[in-house]
Amino acid sequence: MIFHTVLFNFVENVTSENIQGLEDALRADVANFPQVTFYACGRDLGVSAGSDQFAIVAGAETAKDLEDYLNDPGHKAIAAEWKHFVATRHAVEFESKKYLND
Repeated sequence: MIFHTVLFNFVENVTSENIQGLEDALRADVANFPQVTFYACGRDLGVSAGSDQFAIVAGAETAKDLEDYLNDPGHKAIAAEWKHFVATRHAVEFESKKYLND
C-alpha cells in the first residue's frame, strides 16, 4: 500500500471550529475516491510533547491512485482554501507492503 502522511501546525488565531471545518471538508472530499482505501485524520491528543497539531494518513493500492486523489481539483481547492490557517506542513509518501503487526 502507498501511504500519504501530512502533519500540520496551525497559525495562532485558528479556532477549534476552523479545524473541525477542515476535517469535515477533507473527509467529505475523500469519500469521492473509492481508490483511497485507507483514510484517517485528526487532531493531536497531546500524548507527546512537541507533536504537530493535526495529521492525515491516506492509503491507496498504487501511487497512481494516490496521485489521482491528490491532483484532483476538489482536493486542491480544499488545500488552497485552508492554506491561510496552516503555519507549517510536512508530507511524505511511502510504500509499505506490511502495515499490520502480523
